[in-house]
Amino acid sequence: MNAHDLLIVTPDFLLESIKLAIVTKFNFFIGEQEREVLSPLTLVILCHSLLKTVATLHDGRSWYEYITAAFFLALIVGCSTYYYKIVENEYFGYPQEWFPSVSAATGDRYPARAIFQILIALTSGPRFLIVGLWYYYTTYSIRSSSILFGKFLLAVGLSRTVSSGGWVYITSTDDHRVHDIAMVFYVLCTLPWQFGVLYTSSPLNKRANKLRKYLILAFFGTLPFMIHFFIQHKIHRVPGAYTLYALLEWSLILYDVAFDAMTLYDFENLELRLTQPVIARLKGGKASAKYV
Repeated sequence: MNAHDLLIVTPDFLLESIKLAIVTKFNFFIGEQEREVLSPLTLVILCHSLLKTVATLHDGRSWYEYITAAFFLALIVGCSTYYYKIVENEYFGYPQEWFPSVSAATGDRYPARAIFQILIALTSGPRFLIVGLWYYYTTYSIRSSSILFGKFLLAVGLSRTVSSGGWVYITSTDDHRVHDIAMVFYVLCTLPWQFGVLYTSSPLNKRANKLRKYLILAFFGTLPFMIHFFIQHKIHRVPGAYTLYALLEWSLILYDVAFDAMTLYDFENLELRLTQPVIARLKGGKASAKYV
């Protein structure tokens, strides 16, 4: 996998696209009426990005690229179409608040919501597969986990993946309470999942384990600051606090996706074989089965 293949997260694409989308002096919002339409330049950027993402499907690229694409395409499209509306909250709007939360960018408006949900749907199969593979890899292959703990971690991983569907497909606009409960449950499941994966990962995979420790520290170290700025916004109604909360929320997405992407190192040399039993009749009429 080459660095130039990751179009979604390269600095020259991501930073320029977000800058073009959210800085109002580039006049993406046409006229006094604030008609939210995409400029030709933004359409070119988005179409190029979408084609690149679709092309990687045929190359067998890893699922985390599509998750990254889902979030950042939703951010770019949302800022390009409904910027003023998605940065506005119950107390303040632009210019006090100038960056949208994850929920606002990915779930509030069409077409950003549709793009996000379709790309996330493409990753659902690989996410469940990784959870199942981790169970068999740690309990039967490298045997770094007991069967009991492996089943516990499997249940946590499945619950975490299902709860992500809760806050992805039930947006804050649809049902704010259910959306928030699914999000909180996802974060709560992330705690035992990440520490469990770190505990059961192979000690020989030093690079992945080192990166996992940094990502766990970054993820859970960010949470107190997020809670602080959310309280500043919700209770003390401080202008701009929700934007700082939103920026930290987006950083959690990067840490979370990067942590799960570390399985690439673990599964580097993993082989999966599909076998079927062949029944052979022995002398005396007895049957013997062997796998080929």
